[in-house]
Amino acid sequence: MPKTNSGEFFTFNSIIFFSYFISWLLTFEISKIQNSLGLPFDAGVAALIFLPHGIRVLSICLMGVKSIPILLLASLATGSYYLSFADAIILTSASIIALLISFPILKIPKNGLVLENISYIFIIKVAVVTSATSSILNVMAKYFLEKSLIEDMAWILPAHVLGDIVGSIICFYAIGKIYTSLKKVS
Repeated sequence: MPKTNSGEFFTFNSIIFFSYFISWLLTFEISKIQNSLGLPFDAGVAALIFLPHGIRVLSICLMGVKSIPILLLASLATGSYYLSFADAIILTSASIIALLISFPILKIPKNGLVLENISYIFIIKVAVVTSATSSILNVMAKYFLEKSLIEDMAWILPAHVLGDIVGSIICFYAIGKIYTSLKKVS
């Protein structure tokens, strides 16, 4: 992402925060459908489409490390609102650590990327690497803190990874379509 002035930075951070909040709301609505389908796991534990991860990944790709403070704030605020403060801390920590680990693996510049230079293949790589890392850290931290049985990880971990990947791809696709539509109008 090119250098931005303070007004643009405030705008981008506001968009990230509210997008993150709305993506949680949509995820819970999708989870209600998931639960009504009788799938073999509780949507309260792992959603098959976890849209907030897509917002995190997109923010990191476009803004680089500058997006971390607003992601921390958004994750803590929404996690506390929708879950519990303890779960929000776990989710936020695992997510941010996973994104930071992903930077050197995926060669994402610290200032982020220009949207036009991001390919669909790159989106899938980012989604897979950050989803897997974030999910592993999240599940391990949650189970370590709650001292739950490890057997549950056999289904929770793949469900987390799948939900994060699907959520990332949906967010990238939707935002990409909005962006290209707005570009055609202007």
